Amino acid sequence: MAKGENQSVRNGIVATVVGGLILSALYAVPHIVQATLGVFTSVLDYFSSGINIPHWLLWLLIVLSLITLSRLIAPLLKRDSNDEPDFRRYTQDSFEGVIWRWSYDRHDTPINILPFCPYCDAMLVHVKQPFNFSGSASVSFYCESCKQVRAEIEGGDRHYAISMIERFIDRKLRNGEWKGLIRRDDLTQGV
Repeated sequence: MAKGENQSVRNGIVATVVGGLILSALYAVPHIVQATLGVFTSVLDYFSSGINIPHWLLWLLIVLSLITLSRLIAPLLKRDSNDEPDFRRYTQDSFEGVIWRWSYDRHDTPINILPFCPYCDAMLVHVKQPFNFSGSASVSFYCESCKQVRAEIEGGDRHYAISMIERFIDRKLRNGEWKGLIRRDDLTQGV
């Protein structure tokens, strides 16, 4: 058989199958619609049919249904009105005599931890101290506005100091201390 004859046979088979599917759909759609309407009218007839029960029993069933519905819905409504503060509002605290502010990344990890002066609220700069009297390296946080060192953290450099503050934040998040700080701040801001 030639290539052209194969294509015409294939096209004929495809056309026959598609035609059969269309005819089946045309036959089935009215029967499906009719069956659906039949089920709908049967359900409607069932719910609209009358039954003979005393009025007191009808009202008792209605009251019990309302009580049951209210008990099922009440917990769902209480969950929405949660009085617990969101930990992401905890973005400021005081550690080592300095105010620290931060934000959270998409994994809820504190990021952009920055020190601020507790007196003038200027951002502090870090000054690395080579060695202090105990012989260990330290980092100082200096206020350029007040011209004073506001904190000196021993044991490392700026990265160590920031990671230490990160651990302090983590501890307060884990033990729940942050909730008291948020509630206190909410009370003082409302005044």
